[in-house]
Amino acid sequence: MSSERIIQAVPLAVLFLVMVSCSVKEARDDCPCRLDLFFTDRHLPAVITLDAGETVLVDTVRKSGVYSTDVPRGTLRLNAYSGDGGCFRPGEGFYVREGSQCPPVYMCSRTISAESMHAKDTVTLHKNYCKITLKVKTDDGIRRFTWRLALRGGVCGYDLEGRPARGAFSFTDRVSEEMEFVCCVPRQMDDSMMLEIRDDPDVLRSFAVGEFIAESGYDWSRPDLEDIVMEIDYSRTGVTFNVSDWKRTISYDVVI
Repeated sequence: MSSERIIQAVPLAVLFLVMVSCSVKEARDDCPCRLDLFFTDRHLPAVITLDAGETVLVDTVRKSGVYSTDVPRGTLRLNAYSGDGGCFRPGEGFYVREGSQCPPVYMCSRTISAESMHAKDTVTLHKNYCKITLKVKTDDGIRRFTWRLALRGGVCGYDLEGRPARGAFSFTDRVSEEMEFVCCVPRQMDDSMMLEIRDDPDVLRSFAVGEFIAESGYDWSRPDLEDIVMEIDYSRTGVTFNVSDWKRTISYDVVI
């Protein structure tokens, strides 16, 4: 091949490479992002959803390690739930039906940037419910507590951002043979939770237990919520609430 022909071929080769590189760049912009999510070994299996204006993935992760999937480029909302009891609705959030207690749910909600060809993140599920155990004592230690107890609050679940969602929450039950009332509640936004003593359909007495819990030093902002054990010492003249080392006695004149 002559030197003239070689010199003429070089510009053509360069032009071809430029054309190919442009088309590759354009194709890459349309390519999905490869997303690697590392799941720790806590509280699996878990249902995972990814939303980008609409739900793009619903799947179940059953073991720890790397979960990989292709997703559209952009910003994604990740939600992972374990033990949601059927309360999670893709594209909507996690909502507890009024009259039911919160299931023992572990959650992770976060925003993930999937703008590049490859993205990765770590998913750790956190305890997002609080089991409240009310231990009831009577004045003589023998007489049964025959009334029903109810917990009411203003948080009914979580939105897609993982934030507590406002809505009516209530759960009513009788005290067990062990003289205990147990109710699991979602993470609270304020101290408005109320305890009612009921003789259905009447409310005999109500107590601001949300304020009592706050005064005891309980922290609703912890990543993993702690459980609460509250002792209720019921007598003919009043009720004493004990939460950890905190105590509050409420007196009244009328015997229930």
